[in-house]
Amino acid sequence: MLRSKERLFRGLITRATMVTILPPLFEPYWLGLVFVIVSQIVTVPLCILSHSVKNPAVFILCGMISAACGYILPPILAETVVSSGFGTPLSCLLGRFLGSTTYAFVGLRMFGAAVGATPKGADADVQTWVTFATGALDITFNADGKPIRPAPGAVANRVGWVFFRLAGLSVCSSLSEPFGGYPLTTALGQPNGFAGFLTMFVDRIYIQLMIIYLFLSLLMDVGSILLLAQGFVPIDGFANPIFTATSARIFWGQKWNLQVTNSFKRCVFTPLSRSGTPKTLAAFLTFLASGLFHEYQFVLSFPNYTLGRASLFFLLHGLTCAGDAYFSKTFGNHLKTVPWQLKALAVVFIYSPTVPMFANIWVEEGFFKLISRLSVLVTP
Repeated sequence: MLRSKERLFRGLITRATMVTILPPLFEPYWLGLVFVIVSQIVTVPLCILSHSVKNPAVFILCGMISAACGYILPPILAETVVSSGFGTPLSCLLGRFLGSTTYAFVGLRMFGAAVGATPKGADADVQTWVTFATGALDITFNADGKPIRPAPGAVANRVGWVFFRLAGLSVCSSLSEPFGGYPLTTALGQPNGFAGFLTMFVDRIYIQLMIIYLFLSLLMDVGSILLLAQGFVPIDGFANPIFTATSARIFWGQKWNLQVTNSFKRCVFTPLSRSGTPKTLAAFLTFLASGLFHEYQFVLSFPNYTLGRASLFFLLHGLTCAGDAYFSKTFGNHLKTVPWQLKALAVVFIYSPTVPMFANIWVEEGFFKLISRLSVLVTP
């Protein structure tokens, strides 16, 4: 008995010594900061100019300049960093992603201001307008148009969320990276039939989609800290979309990436609805606009991205939401007694086959590999 326990103990020790623990890479972080600083140097003067004139044509012009700078500056900066030996192409991916996001959102907010879709109080003074237009997240205002101020301890609370996201990324990336993003499928030997679909469902939703969710949430948490430190309260970036969305429309409209959702509601959905466009069609066109936004972002972020892949993904989900609207209108009364937990599980179950359409873009460009090095990575 003692010898068996000794052999077991030695086996565990052997397995433990075979595990490699890789610390986070700090190169992507400081390079990401460089790209963001450059984007701020470019966009802040555009914000000051647009606020001083407050003319729709000037807002549109500044938005177009911001978008054009996104096409020019991140690739040039990445090439300079790599050729000078300050960083690798992989590390530059984070900077390219952050830079393209800044230019895109500044342009989108400029266009929103041109059509009168800016929240009340966002352009009350130049400081507030610059903060609103260049922030990682929209800042919030009360009914009088005054910025809502953060409660005591808000910064510390958000810092805690940053470490929570990093821990989650460490777990998911450690499961994903050694197995090409499909740990359960690999462990079970790629089973067939329903068991195969079930394992793929787990890998796609609770590994691939979870990594994307945690990564974007991490970026938004960092952006929130900067806004809170300046005395502004940002919107919440996500509302627990993977576990609590009870329909396709709730997933996209109330849970997932609310920064993008709110931006396109202001600039596309609401103006179309007010003009008499049917809401289902307005929502579908909003999905198409979101697809174009992601085309812009991915072209700038990923050097080998193929045009059209993001648009196809959002087109499909726009059709899914249109079908969801019809289904809810026709059978909604019969679903009232269904527990919300089952509805939430059904939503991600239905979405599971489409996740690779989006996630594979990140995987093929090495973005999942980059994300795995932002936190502690444990590999066998």
